[in-house]
Amino acid sequence: PELAFDGDPGTLWHTHAPQGEIAPPQALDIDMGRAVNVAAVLYTPRADSSKGTIDQYAVYFSEDGRKWGAPAAEGEFSNIRANPVLQRIDLKAPVKARYLRFVGRRVLEGSHVVIAELGVLEK
Repeated sequence: PELAFDGDPGTLWHTHAPQGEIAPPQALDIDMGRAVNVAAVLYTPRADSSKGTIDQYAVYFSEDGRKWGAPAAEGEFSNIRANPVLQRIDLKAPVKARYLRFVGRRVLEGSHVVIAELGVLEK
């Protein structure tokens, strides 16, 4: 999972296991190490292919990593196939939480989920 937030968009976290692809929805949970006031979530898709590129997503937050509640944001990256660059998901209001769950609900191609980079912007 650390490949999704290592600062290098050339490395990837994915759900393509040795025994085959693991289809969406798939989630990546991240412990941010401390409670953070999150204003936006940043998703960078892979640059070398659209396989596994998320086009429908949901974002959840948790204080303890066990109770998640309703999505803080959900939607679609409408032009990500033609424009596979950093995507910003602005939250309606900042959320204070230690844990982030990013769910790839649907992908453009293939049957697995890929994240080149995932991050947050603090308020």
